[in-house]
Order: sequence, then C-alpha cells, then structure tokens
Amino acid sequence: MFPAYGQQLPRLEVIFGDNKYHNHALHAWLREHRPGWRVEVKKRPEGSHCFTPLEKRWVVERTNAWNGRCRRHSKDYERRSDSSAAMIQISNLHLMLRRLAPTPQPKFNYATAA
Repeated sequence: MFPAYGQQLPRLEVIFGDNKYHNHALHAWLREHRPGWRVEVKKRPEGSHCFTPLEKRWVVERTNAWNGRCRRHSKDYERRSDSSAAMIQISNLHLMLRRLAPTPQPKFNYATAA
C-alpha cells in the first residue's frame, strides 16, 4: 500500500472524500498527526436524484474507469500491494503514451459471406 507519511507527501494539503468521510475520529486524528492536512467532503447538490458529476470527484472516478479497461486490473491478480501499484502506474503510462503518439486504429469489417 502507498505509505501516507507526512514527510513523504510534502505537498499534500487536501484529501477529497464523499459522505462516508464525515468522521469525527478521522478529523481528530488528522489534527493530531497531520496538522497541515484536511478532508474536504464533496456532497451531491440538494434535490438531485440522478447522476451528477461532482467537482474533483469525477476526475478520480474517470481515472478508475480508465484503469478498469486494462484486463489485468479486472481482478486482484497481484499478491503484493507494491506490485499492484506498479501495474497501475504502467497502465497509466500506456494511456499517456497512446494519447501523445496515437496510432490509427484498423477499421473493423464484418466477415462477408462466402
């Protein structure tokens, strides 16, 4: 798992979460152990009953969807968490490289009857 030590993450200030992170114990722990960090909870707008993209949160959901396209991430194949983190980094590198240097995709044609 990715270590969350203050000295290893010097630029971290805000942790975004959803309604589950309205947790007084978490806020107390952060005040005691990580005074520079804060949790910002993103809520759905009042009165909305359908999907509503939330600022910042949709970026995480979109990234998880992109990672979910990789077959290796469909199941938990890795035995170690550092290996799993490395595979996610590799799949994100693959995504960035394909966007930087796109290759034309072959056009799909149905087989014609003989």
